[in-house]
Amino acid sequence: MSEQQQLIPISPGESLRQRRVKKKLSIADISNALRIDGPVVVSIESDQLDHLAPIYRRGYVQSYARHLGFKKDEIAQMLAAIDDQAPQLHTVFPEASRPDQSDRWIKAAGYVLASLLVGTLAWQFSHEAIRLSGEVSESAELGSGTVGLNSANNGESSKRHVNASIAALENIKRPSGRGSAAEQAWAALDQVNADSADGIEGESVLKLSASGDSWVEITDAQGRQLELDLVRGGSSKQYRGEAPFSIQLGRASAISLLINGQAVDLAPHTQDDVTQMLLDKPGDEASG
Repeated sequence: MSEQQQLIPISPGESLRQRRVKKKLSIADISNALRIDGPVVVSIESDQLDHLAPIYRRGYVQSYARHLGFKKDEIAQMLAAIDDQAPQLHTVFPEASRPDQSDRWIKAAGYVLASLLVGTLAWQFSHEAIRLSGEVSESAELGSGTVGLNSANNGESSKRHVNASIAALENIKRPSGRGSAAEQAWAALDQVNADSADGIEGESVLKLSASGDSWVEITDAQGRQLELDLVRGGSSKQYRGEAPFSIQLGRASAISLLINGQAVDLAPHTQDDVTQMLLDKPGDEASG
């Protein structure tokens, strides 16, 4: 590199063009590899990207740079150079109110009560099973004595074995009595399992399905980058993080998005098939 080139910074497009030429690749080679139209590749190399939405600029430049083998820090510098302004973000859901301290104590007390009820039921079932097992054993001994007496009278010797099995607690039928303590215990246990299946408290779950290729950028409230890539059509992805999520979608018409199982309407935040939004988790609306 000449001294003049060191003094004058090279634009992102020129850097990409020089690397492409060095690798002896043509515009057609890049267009076929990245599924980008040839005129768009020429626009990228000439740094004339004003006619493209910001999210497409970033997606095309990043995909092009990755394909040519640029390092992560070099790609970050290119993206910073082409960003002319921060995206306009809008809140979809209102901020959910934080749970009151008394609610936490009520929930904890409910868990303790449910545990005590389940433990009591387990002890009762086990005790009853042991009692039934003892009765079966006594019946087996009496039956063996009777069979032995009859065999002696007939001049034959025979042996009888009686096996008793105790069903596992998971297979025990739930009591059907309305309002009974047993029914309340089972309901409390089901609620505990349901809460555990929701994942870590405070996190939300995003489910994204793509019917066509689309550029996706997702960042959670902690600044963690959950997605920054081209999502292929026909694929589905799931992300966990803390709301609100900063979301940018290219080709939004091909994207279906759910947050905690609730569909997100992208239309109010989409222009020219590009979505830019700040997505919060459903709060008061979800609960009515």
